[in-house]
Amino acid sequence: MTEKCNVPSINVVNNSTQRKLPHCQYVGVYKRRKFEEKKISIITNKLKRRVLVIGTKEIDLETSILTLDLNDNHIEEEDALLCFRIISNKIYILKFDNCEDYVYWMEQIAELATVRGMYGIPLKHAIKKSQWRVPLPIFRAMQYLEEHKGDEYVGIFRMSGGTVEMKKIRTQVDGEKDIDPMDFCDCVLAAAVIKDYLRLLPNPLIPYNLYEEFIELRNNHRGHQFVINLPLENQNTLWYIFSFLRR
Repeated sequence: MTEKCNVPSINVVNNSTQRKLPHCQYVGVYKRRKFEEKKISIITNKLKRRVLVIGTKEIDLETSILTLDLNDNHIEEEDALLCFRIISNKIYILKFDNCEDYVYWMEQIAELATVRGMYGIPLKHAIKKSQWRVPLPIFRAMQYLEEHKGDEYVGIFRMSGGTVEMKKIRTQVDGEKDIDPMDFCDCVLAAAVIKDYLRLLPNPLIPYNLYEEFIELRNNHRGHQFVINLPLENQNTLWYIFSFLRR
């Protein structure tokens, strides 16, 4: 799986992580090997349950599963990068036109549905599933680096880890299994796992809607206030990574 998307232009709303509703309220629904455009929204139905409405179909999100595993080899890779699957009484593969809409709807649906896997899901939900202050892959990889003097490797985060070994760890974590730190086998692999995990976050540690403000820090020196404005899960993960990097 490759990197999901590049940094889009997103409006900053009151220096918080709240985003305006995307202008496009339509989604591609995969059917008979093609995507059909349908209107999408989340409403509270007559039973006072939050449901996802796609076209005229209502999907009870509290009993649904969100997964990045599309389970379909016919979807083009470029399209697959902006897709996720919802498993309910029926299966829906949804494709969004751009990264902004993809991130927005994934975060909204993940608040209500059960999220399967660990890689490529919103940071908040990865941490909740990990039951740590940081996502499990980062915690275990950092644990290995600290125990094996990874901070003494010059340029360790510029090196590439073995593809087979990284895929094995990703599969294990996405299967809801813990990682034995010894599975990393060397510090280069542990560092590569951290990079791989961060690269696949749908919304990065510096959220898209705060990216422009982040760039301006070099001019206004408001770093402390910027960090305070980050979601707590982003603060904790950044602190955990930088506490290692500053050694």
